[in-house]
Amino acid sequence: MKAYLKRLCLFTAILLVVQIAVGCKGNSAGNTSTPTASSTETTENPSPSATATTAVAASSTPAPTLTPTPTLTPTPTFTPTPSPSPSPTPSPAEVTTCSINELKSSSEFSFPDFETQIGERPLLVLLMDYNNSEMVYDEAAEKTWGDYIFGTGTKEDGTASVNDFYREASGGKFSLKPILLGNNTTGVYTFHMNKAYSYEASLGVFDFTYDIAVCMDKLKKEGLKISDFAFRDMNKNNHDRIMMDYYDWSPNGRNKDYYTRPMLLVVFPTVNMEKVDFTPISKSLDKFCLYAHINETSSFGTICHELGHLLGAYDSYNFGTFWNDLMGNGITVSDSPYNVTHFNPYYNLQYGWCDADILRSDGSYRLYASSTGQYRPLLIPTDDPKQYFLIEARDGEGFDSEILITPEADCLRGVTVWRIDQTTMNTLYSQAGTRRGISMEGVATVPGTQFKLEYYKDFSNVSNVDLISAGITVTITDDPYDGSFVIDVRHEP
Repeated sequence: MKAYLKRLCLFTAILLVVQIAVGCKGNSAGNTSTPTASSTETTENPSPSATATTAVAASSTPAPTLTPTPTLTPTPTFTPTPSPSPSPTPSPAEVTTCSINELKSSSEFSFPDFETQIGERPLLVLLMDYNNSEMVYDEAAEKTWGDYIFGTGTKEDGTASVNDFYREASGGKFSLKPILLGNNTTGVYTFHMNKAYSYEASLGVFDFTYDIAVCMDKLKKEGLKISDFAFRDMNKNNHDRIMMDYYDWSPNGRNKDYYTRPMLLVVFPTVNMEKVDFTPISKSLDKFCLYAHINETSSFGTICHELGHLLGAYDSYNFGTFWNDLMGNGITVSDSPYNVTHFNPYYNLQYGWCDADILRSDGSYRLYASSTGQYRPLLIPTDDPKQYFLIEARDGEGFDSEILITPEADCLRGVTVWRIDQTTMNTLYSQAGTRRGISMEGVATVPGTQFKLEYYKDFSNVSNVDLISAGITVTITDDPYDGSFVIDVRHEP
């Protein structure tokens, strides 16, 4: 019995423990469960125990800690940093475009009545052969010289002629025309003189008193009109007067008629002398013909230079024109077969090969080189009508590729500034070495380079060579490498 009771008590105790355990488990489950919305909606009358359970659950979830809303710092107002003000673009300079004829007729300047060179100009070429000459002139030589003077070729392949140079330098406005007589097709005529060739040092001339006249007389029978050439009555013993008249030293002024007539180029045997002279045009010593003579070995540049005299140009060796002028040192610029450069802008203008833009107000101006087909020098006047400046662009193209504007820098291109003084251009050549009639005053290519222009302060006294500021500054502002340069011209206030 006791054993039964013990077992009953043990069973009851176990049952009680189980009930307690089950009850604890249910309470734990109620505390951790969260009623869903669906259960809330379906439980219309929850039991008090369920409500208590929910409340306990709610109270057991800690309230979230609120983070204070940060105080916003006001966005600063953005003030853009002003961009640096660009340099003001210079306003274009005001210019007046004038031809050489308009300039000559203007009272504003003192341009000489220079004969323009437009169109074709006849040229007769004589090859003079002598008993003591090393060269043999024949029909083959005539053909060679004819091609060399009058032909059409290119500098690049070595076939260019003197005529090609003049066509390029003039912008296509001037060329040489061969004089064809009888069956001749070259414009070159060979003559053998049955005598020795000699040099008369006492006069500084060659001993060919009658030689050219004899050749001209022979050509007269072929139809040559000797009267068409430029000739003049002169004293046979006054050689200096002959040269002075050519160089415009005579008191009567320049004889324009000389520079409209057919030209005569005479090729003599090799002697270290080339020049322009008057020589007898008939067997009477008082009739002289204007001609140019060269040596049989004269360079391409020398031939172009001497013919330039027959167009009316002066030598400018002593004028400070340096290496970029055919009439100066431009014929000694290189060892090239085409050792030649273009003329300076003064002669380009005087020959009528270009117009000039006269500066009327300061500003920006674009210069164009001759290769662009828009070549026009800028003419800047001064308060002296006989003094002015010519500004041009050179780009080293074509025959101008032989140019050395500044030999030290080996510069083939740039802006060049020329000062012109008509007071000495039209008077004694001997004075040009002091007060220069034409002078290259500067050259540069680098933007920012400035030229401070100067001129002669004593307008009338040619012996006074003092220079003063003209109050004009020319600045290179752009080099676009397209055959042009942009400059800015300013007068001092």
